[in-house]
Amino acid sequence: MSKVGLTYPTMSAEEKQWRAERDARTMAEAIAIRGDDGRLKAAQAAAQKMVDDKMDEALSMKAVAEGTFSIPADKKE
Repeated sequence: MSKVGLTYPTMSAEEKQWRAERDARTMAEAIAIRGDDGRLKAAQAAAQKMVDDKMDEALSMKAVAEGTFSIPADKKE
């Protein structure tokens, strides 16, 4: 899996501190989620739905880019 993230070299020390604190809260929340089976399963199901939705969107965009899409007859004007 690739590393995801952006660096912001012009970020102020205050912004870096805020980001570090936010990251710490995010990591603590992840630990809490992993410790709660129901919550973890719900998050995994939500993540799968998000993946499915994005895949549908990506496939639609691919069809547009390739010119392979069609408009249903009842939607044509």
